[in-house]
Amino acid sequence: MLDIGWQELLVIAVIAVIVVGPRELPQLMRTAGQWMGKARRMAREFQFNLEEMGREAELDGLRKDIERFKQPMDPFRIDGKSADPVAGSPEEEDIPPEPKL
Repeated sequence: MLDIGWQELLVIAVIAVIVVGPRELPQLMRTAGQWMGKARRMAREFQFNLEEMGREAELDGLRKDIERFKQPMDPFRIDGKSADPVAGSPEEEDIPPEPKL
């Protein structure tokens, strides 16, 4: 993560003891730990919300695909537009229905 070795931690600890003092150091460490915990929780919640939005977007796309597949198949339809290659097809002409016998 931060790639800090034991030598760097030792230097930071010595500086903290000198600046803060040995009596206030445990309270400082406790406060720093609480801040880190809050930051981790916020990061975890943010990541969860992003993943949730991604799942919802994916589900919306799947729902649209399912609805499109539920529609009856028409060999002359392309993306909801009629692409009838036959000119003068019965769909375009007004042909009266045949009488029933």
